[in-house]
Amino acid sequence: MLLESLNDRLRGWPRGRMREVTAHIRSQKDVWLAEWHPHLTSEAKPLSPYRIIHELLQVADVPNTIITTTRAARATSCRRSGTPSHR
Repeated sequence: MLLESLNDRLRGWPRGRMREVTAHIRSQKDVWLAEWHPHLTSEAKPLSPYRIIHELLQVADVPNTIITTTRAARATSCRRSGTPSHR
């Protein structure tokens, strides 16, 4: 019902705010990224999980990649083989 009302009100046409909204989102993302960049690229030991994920996202084919923890991968492997995963 809400969707129908919106469609009727907009008459199928965008409101012409795409550029404005896109620019606003980009500016907010840029601010966030500037704030978080030190965490995403930190050389601290031990490695930051944020850095690990950031670096993986730089090299992985994200739409075609599944990244899991060792424990989750082991549990999947154990389910296939019938052995307990808690060993």
